[in-house]
Amino acid sequence: MGDPDQATFEEIVAAGVTAVRDPRSHRYPTNRGRAEFREAVAAFYERRFGVAIDPACEVIPAVGAKECLANLCLGFLDASSVAIVPDPGYPPYRVGARLAGADVVDLPLVQERGYAPDFAALAPDVLERARVLFLNHPNNPTGGGRDRGDIHPGGSAGAGVGAVARARQPIFRGHL
Repeated sequence: MGDPDQATFEEIVAAGVTAVRDPRSHRYPTNRGRAEFREAVAAFYERRFGVAIDPACEVIPAVGAKECLANLCLGFLDASSVAIVPDPGYPPYRVGARLAGADVVDLPLVQERGYAPDFAALAPDVLERARVLFLNHPNNPTGGGRDRGDIHPGGSAGAGVGAVARARQPIFRGHL
């Protein structure tokens, strides 16, 4: 996953070759990940964010952000729903929503305001069907950063959207 633009370090290639030759590697992996890993993730979230999560059912290891975003879209979206994606934004937001059959609506990021989202640009009928709103700052690809108050729609148009995902740090909540 990802789009590397440099050769992999020789030590990593050698470790990969060794792992491939190990007979214990010749079977399908678990899609749940190791319990120790899930427990470490849960402990990290508790320390870093003050959020308690259950490692048995709330930690899902993945290959990277693209896989997580695709699964998020498949879990929350269908042909009757809308995904609101930042424009400009990370292309997998749009691709994942389309794979799930949802309509994709752009949330303009206003360059003159440091790429702040323009929530007023979202039509009320779009918000009624919206199930996912993607935001991340600093925003990929602009690099524009925001204060928390600038990216949270608060009592505005986006308040009823059912899930928020931040690239590389997915967060799932009932409401914003």
